[in-house]
This record gives sequence, structure tokens and C-alpha cells, in this order.
Amino acid sequence: MELATIKSQAEEDTLTAYLRTLSSTVGYAAGFWIGAINSIDNTGFYWLSTGEPVVYNAFITGQPDFLGSEHCLSWYIVTANTTFGWNNYNCDAELNYVCQSLVRCV
Repeated sequence: MELATIKSQAEEDTLTAYLRTLSSTVGYAAGFWIGAINSIDNTGFYWLSTGEPVVYNAFITGQPDFLGSEHCLSWYIVTANTTFGWNNYNCDAELNYVCQSLVRCV
């Protein structure tokens, strides 16, 4: 298992539909870690699993803002299940997380 990568609108739509169903359980201001971090010079995000740059993104308005030590990427519900998307956030925060299964070829 590893933190999820989201590389297309279709993947984002599937994840959004699922995480929105969880908002009543975990609260509307919930965040979920996904698997990217930003570069040291704040010029872009990279997927942890592959090292590839994040090309597709679904940042909420005003994000990423790179405040302080916000170097990790979360999927975030901003207001009562109506505004949601990606947010850069402090890597030390305790959030839920979204994982994906690894497929290995042998």
C-alpha cells in the first residue's frame, strides 16, 4: 500500500464521490493525505511513489499557498460538503489518508 496518486479527472471524480460519503462520519472540515510533496523551492509537486511531477491537479481556489511548512498534499473538504479539492498542508498534521494498492509484475 502507498498514498494515492491522482493523475486524471476521472480518478479525481471517483475519489471525490467516495470521500464525500465519508464527510458525515469524519466531519466536513476533514482532510485526507494523498501521495505528493512539493519541491524544496516550491516550484511544483511530485508523486512520492514515482517521483513524477504532478501534472493534473484539483487545487481549491487559492491553493497551493505554501504557507510556512505546508509541503504535503491533502484532499480537503472546505465547507459542508460543497467545496472540496486539493490543499497543500503541514506534513506533521494528523489527517486521514487515502491509499492505493500496489500492482507488481513478476
